[in-house]
Amino acid sequence: MIVPAGFFLPVTPGTRNVTVGGAIAADVHGKNHHVDGSFGSHVRQLRLIDGEGALLTLSPEDPDPAGRQAFWATVGGMASPA
Repeated sequence: MIVPAGFFLPVTPGTRNVTVGGAIAADVHGKNHHVDGSFGSHVRQLRLIDGEGALLTLSPEDPDPAGRQAFWATVGGMASPA
């Protein structure tokens, strides 16, 4: 538990049993999203394995536009395109 250790997430979803990966994929928001943004706006970097087995390190501040695009495709990427 992180709260007893003195930590608290800047964005806390209203549902229980949310994983960090799920919070990133859904880009969850909490009651304070109008002030602090969604979960993804607090992620500085993430690592994932792509469909070809390559380990990627993604960041919203990647100097490569393709890297930034891959980051934001991952954050909130659980939603299907319209």
